[in-house]
Amino acid sequence: MKVTKMISRKMAGGILLGFLAVAGIVTGSQGSVTVYAAEELQGSGTAEDPYVITGSEDLWKFAEIVKASSDRNECAKVADGVTEIDTTVRGEKKDLTWNPIGDSSGSYKGVFDGNGAEITIHADRSINNNAGLFGILGSGGEIRNVTTAGSSKGWDSVGGICGQACSDAKIVNCNNKADITAQGGQAGGLAGYASSAQIESDTSISNTGAVTGTANVGGLVGQASGGMKVIVHEGILNSGAITAKSSGYVGGLIGYADLASIQADADIINTGKISSMGSNTSMGAGGLIGYGIDISIISRNGMLQNKGEVTAAITSVGGIGGHMTSSDNSNCQIQAAKGVINTGRITGKNSVGGVVGEYAYSAPMTSMDGFILNRGAVEGNGDNVGGVIGRMGSNSDGSKYGNMGDVTNTGKYTGGVIGSWDSNTSLENSFNIGNVVVTGEDAADVGGIAGRFTGVNIKNCYHTTEYPLIGNGEAEKDEITGKISNCYCMEKNTLPWDGEITKTTKAFTDGEVAYLLDGSGDSRRAELIWGQKIGTDQTPVLGGMTVYQDGSIYSNADGHHYGAPQYTWSESDMSCTARRICEGCENEESETVTASYTEEKAGCETNGKKEYKAEFKNPSFEVQTKTIMTDSLGHDVTDAVWSKDEKAHWKDCKNGCGKKLEQAEHTFQTIIDRQATESTEGSSHEECSVCGYQKAAVVIPVTGKEETTNEQPSNTNTLTVGQVVVNKADGSFYTIKKNAGKVHEVEYKAPKNKKQTKIAVPDSIKINGATYKVTSIAKSAFKNNKKLKTVTIGKNVSKIGENVFSGCKKLKTITIKSTKLKAKTLSKSTFKGITKATTVKVPKKKLSAYKKLFKSRGLSSKVKVKAY
Repeated sequence: MKVTKMISRKMAGGILLGFLAVAGIVTGSQGSVTVYAAEELQGSGTAEDPYVITGSEDLWKFAEIVKASSDRNECAKVADGVTEIDTTVRGEKKDLTWNPIGDSSGSYKGVFDGNGAEITIHADRSINNNAGLFGILGSGGEIRNVTTAGSSKGWDSVGGICGQACSDAKIVNCNNKADITAQGGQAGGLAGYASSAQIESDTSISNTGAVTGTANVGGLVGQASGGMKVIVHEGILNSGAITAKSSGYVGGLIGYADLASIQADADIINTGKISSMGSNTSMGAGGLIGYGIDISIISRNGMLQNKGEVTAAITSVGGIGGHMTSSDNSNCQIQAAKGVINTGRITGKNSVGGVVGEYAYSAPMTSMDGFILNRGAVEGNGDNVGGVIGRMGSNSDGSKYGNMGDVTNTGKYTGGVIGSWDSNTSLENSFNIGNVVVTGEDAADVGGIAGRFTGVNIKNCYHTTEYPLIGNGEAEKDEITGKISNCYCMEKNTLPWDGEITKTTKAFTDGEVAYLLDGSGDSRRAELIWGQKIGTDQTPVLGGMTVYQDGSIYSNADGHHYGAPQYTWSESDMSCTARRICEGCENEESETVTASYTEEKAGCETNGKKEYKAEFKNPSFEVQTKTIMTDSLGHDVTDAVWSKDEKAHWKDCKNGCGKKLEQAEHTFQTIIDRQATESTEGSSHEECSVCGYQKAAVVIPVTGKEETTNEQPSNTNTLTVGQVVVNKADGSFYTIKKNAGKVHEVEYKAPKNKKQTKIAVPDSIKINGATYKVTSIAKSAFKNNKKLKTVTIGKNVSKIGENVFSGCKKLKTITIKSTKLKAKTLSKSTFKGITKATTVKVPKKKLSAYKKLFKSRGLSSKVKVKAY
């Protein structure tokens, strides 16, 4: 139950500290402090036994516990089945403002596991830093399996998961839906600022909330440094609107990054609108990265893609990256297996590109199976504007760049692919089919491929504009001579450069240019880059369908006209051979592969089968399958021994099908184990004559006390309270304590002998088919057993007599599973005689209580009591 107490600031400090030692401060006001008496959370707060969070009240209590802690390394986990927690509600209170866990007075260093829950917060630290579900995540701190929703506001370092993550902290399997607002800078969907931290996920990560700040604003992280890493086993997505209100450094993933890396196995995508309201002096706005220094962004099996609009009036604006530069780190790169692509509209001032605004990495942008491609409109209002890259300052060559969007500008250096190439490197295998439009008095240096080029050479490129390949002015004409080779333009370009070859529209559409771009004659390269599906593609395509030349005819035909493939299986090695024959020249193509298979094994009553699958490298051959059936096994009980329970016996099928064969009820006969005499009790048991199953032995009373009988009782009602029975399972003696209706209880009296080294008091025993709980241990039960080393006491034991362990000199371990022991059920000498060499193990939740209880019942303080 929550208790609220009002405490005057004028009260003695000692009294206040006494309250604060057991309660957490929740809110503050002039003249008083509100304090909640803390109820005990389930768990102990360690990594092995974290606090269990079942709802908002528990999460508030956990925050108070951490705040009052000096180490701030307490751990917690949201309970299984809890999918949503709303921290704006606590009991009857609503619209609460969340106090982030961990702050400048002490960062959070524990492990918090959200267990997949969505946690709604309203964090408002508008005049303070470090806002989020957590404020500062410090060394060793880890937040996992959480999605934040609601809102988070602050001055600097504002995020959904945490304000800051640093010093090897980790954010694992987390997403954000909350709207993030920083009055200053460093605003991110997951973290406002991250240095030397790691964000990782077994699946994918995403931000869908709007993120706003003055500068350093990102969908995942506002500002990253110190080797921060993002490692994701699937994809990354930002769909939230990302806005820098008065400056630059704004990106769909990271606003500003200095030495960081992002790596995902699948697509890395932004679909949100990226906006900067900064002035001409600001820099860096990008669909994925705003401003990056020594940062790698890699999709190992997918694409890097921006689909969102990027709008700014600043320098360095791009669809993937705004400004990408490196100091001396050659490992930094932009790379994707299936392409680096922008489809969003890109608007900026200087250095504006469809893919990157300004690129100055020492390593090139690359794609193993794709291309560097822009399909969106690119609009600049200054210098260096290009369809793919605004300004190229890299020390590496560029290849496989393509632009399909319109490029417009009012200033200098405007190109269909590159605005200004200021690097001593080369460009090859690139194209532009978008319109290039310049307006204004300052417009100059316009090119179909590059507005300005000062590199080594341009080769194997084409464009379809009316401008020359390169827009360099007349004064630089001599510098371009000899640098252009095997490049093509349309007839509407009336001023081609030397080395730029003019072709008709028909040459572009019928495959001639596509063929020539890979060279001709002896200079034609073996691994073709260009292609075109003639009749469909109007211009050459990177990686398109192969074009063949026959005199003046260009076609996609391969020269052969094959009939339908024929497939032949060989059952000796389960291989499949595919063949097809050219109907004109009888040329044969064939391929043989060994089939893989999946198997359903035959059962006793069901047939089995193997499904074979042959997959060919030649795409002209289809996947082939073949099924082979196997007969059922039939049941097998050869040499099988009898299985049994208290009611029946049977033989198990040796094939493991689980069927019980030859099943029948027991046929019992009474066996006298030991005859009773006038002074000695006897014993007997019932035994099945077929399988040998034995019922528990029962005592035959001494003839002087009870009527002698050779007949074993046939049911539990013949057993009387106080009667001693022998448990056949362990040979131990038990006394009947209760035997009425459905209540059956026994007391453990003694083991079968005193030579046993291990004794386990069971939870229950079976007597004549009835279950008897073992609820107590008789006095002196193990006394003077000098060889006994380990004792285990079952969970139903609630009473233990006196001197039970006395004289057990070799006893090393006592394991108590019961949680029912109390002072009134233990003798003051129950644990008397146990030496310091013995360890007592108890359930974890009873550790504290049992330590005190056992010492009051004869246990030496030198004996260790610990949890198991």
